[in-house]
Amino acid sequence: MDNKMWHVYKTRKHAYVYDANINQSNVISDELFDELSKTGVLNDSEEVRNLLEQGFFDEIKIEKLEQPLTEYLEVLQDRHLNHLILQVTQNCNLRCAYCPYSQENNLNRKHANINMPWEMAKKSIDFLHAHSVDSERAELSFYGGEPLCNFDLIKKSVEYFEQVFIGKNKLYSMTINGTLLDDEILRFLDNYDFRIMISLDGSKETNDKNRKYADLQRSVFDTVIRQLEHIKDNYPKLFENLMLNIVMDPSENFDDYLKLFKDYEFLNKVSIKTTDIDDSRADHKNIINDDFLAKRTYFAFLNLSRILHVMDYGDALHLFDEDLKNEMINYSPLIKGKPFAERELPSGPCIPGVNKLFVSVKGDFYACEKFSENVDDAIIGNIEKGFDLEKSEKIFNCAAYIDTNCLKCFAFRDCSACFVNAQQGFKDIENKKRRCYQIRSNWHSNLINKAFLDELINGEYGVRLGEIKR
Repeated sequence: MDNKMWHVYKTRKHAYVYDANINQSNVISDELFDELSKTGVLNDSEEVRNLLEQGFFDEIKIEKLEQPLTEYLEVLQDRHLNHLILQVTQNCNLRCAYCPYSQENNLNRKHANINMPWEMAKKSIDFLHAHSVDSERAELSFYGGEPLCNFDLIKKSVEYFEQVFIGKNKLYSMTINGTLLDDEILRFLDNYDFRIMISLDGSKETNDKNRKYADLQRSVFDTVIRQLEHIKDNYPKLFENLMLNIVMDPSENFDDYLKLFKDYEFLNKVSIKTTDIDDSRADHKNIINDDFLAKRTYFAFLNLSRILHVMDYGDALHLFDEDLKNEMINYSPLIKGKPFAERELPSGPCIPGVNKLFVSVKGDFYACEKFSENVDDAIIGNIEKGFDLEKSEKIFNCAAYIDTNCLKCFAFRDCSACFVNAQQGFKDIENKKRRCYQIRSNWHSNLINKAFLDELINGEYGVRLGEIKR
């Protein structure tokens, strides 16, 4: 059978089959599980006939691998932009071990004492204004390096943005390392209701292992904690809009991250975003601590239970509050879902230039700030000539150019592969294959976890999950 958009998996209680074509799972017998696992051939049993009547194992409805919005991309880029990200500098006062700028062999970018000139920032803001006619909001973000290394440009850009975008809902945001803040900057950020994200990677020992000053003489942790306390005491509105970005090191003990919130209780009032160190472009690979992996997995499971409203762990999961949104995205294909259209594509970036327009210090356009600046295929235009529609369409439909049998993949609905992972452009097929393996593995785990929780909710393990007391 050519259609392999279905997948079999097991929990301790049942065997299941999931079909991405109809976005449904169903309990199956152990016998059918074994047969489908070994041969993939459907027998003529009553069980199979019942599944066929429900739409399982049907022919794939997709006729063409293409983003459905491709035909509207030109109009969207012309009239619907809403978020401009300016790379105001490539300079930084820190040398964080995992930062792409700090890697000796990094393919993305390097630290450099290069600042965006005012004229380029102004042109970029004017470009957003001209191409956001049908957008109700206008957002301006700043990127680096460390953006505050070029605070004068940030200040000038915001003041000009206020003049240009009269009548629109204006938003400002920035991710910073928190070490260059002073009261002049804080008053400015507070006055314009900035949403700021400050990086702090766990306890002092864990943070300072990876986050270091360029001169290596001071503790980054001590500086950032002092700044956070100052913001809390003197800028309550800004503190409310603040988020912590915690990059977790899998070689560390997981409890070191929980310790941060025990030692500094005021941080429990701050929103948290957590990610794990991505060593795919690093000079060395991380060693994964078994304790870290076990507890990370455990808390991910507890998050899923919260999503399904079957358990509430209160403040114990504060570290992963923002992760709930990501988990909702992970499981939404199972919760919502919709029939495939004739044209679908499992992966790719956000609508290039529309959801985000990243402008580098050189004036080149990228779909977002995560794209490699050393890959020409990633450039979708520049400040002088505007969008390159042909390249934008190609990036939008990147999965179709580096196809790995998408129409036979059970993880089609959950695919998160993006051109940002193609470090050698459209030729980077091997990287795509590795990414595909990871996505399929993650979706397999999601299917099992969702089924297991459904079984718990239904009381199949002797107690209903909602009755469990912590």
